[in-house]
Amino acid sequence: MKKNLTHLTEGGICIAFATLLSIIEVFHLPYGGGITPASMLPVCIYAYRRGMPSGLMCSFVYGILQMLLGITQGVFKGADLYSTIGMVVIDYILAYSVLGFAGMFKGKFRTDSLSLAMGCLVVTTARYILHILSGYIFFKSYAEWFFSQEGFEMGGQILRIFSGEALYWLYTAVYNGLYMIPEIIITVILSFVVGKYAKIVRVK
Repeated sequence: MKKNLTHLTEGGICIAFATLLSIIEVFHLPYGGGITPASMLPVCIYAYRRGMPSGLMCSFVYGILQMLLGITQGVFKGADLYSTIGMVVIDYILAYSVLGFAGMFKGKFRTDSLSLAMGCLVVTTARYILHILSGYIFFKSYAEWFFSQEGFEMGGQILRIFSGEALYWLYTAVYNGLYMIPEIIITVILSFVVGKYAKIVRVK
């Protein structure tokens, strides 16, 4: 009982810290997504420390909180019921729940730092892929508009080369990559540093 309470308390602290970091965006896209100071890392560390079942529970709750924050920011504004349900499932429940697998390489490498960093690389990349999928399903109609925006110097060239399905996939990969690729890099680097110099990734 005491062990379970410890796990719940620790998970709650990590979720709270991750949520706070997610609010501190250093870059925000107008239609959802932003670069944060490694907001996914606390949840990944918890998943690494406590294992997959606890990690999945923590990441699922974190995803629900992110969805609620998204509602307050109007990310579902104008979306029909089908799109709203799809975004909830893919962009929030699935995309954040994958963080619960961050401990998949625990004990597989010589150091905690490398094991944690590799786990973070896989789960954050998986989140990126899920956002790409969601963007293709629900927002591909914005592709031509996105690449034709004033100031997008390469947009015209892209529209001359790509069309149809290729353009749709490129659009969602580029849009989501604007924030997810920096997020992945920041999270992986900091996870390696934390794993190397902090003892919090080790369970006593």
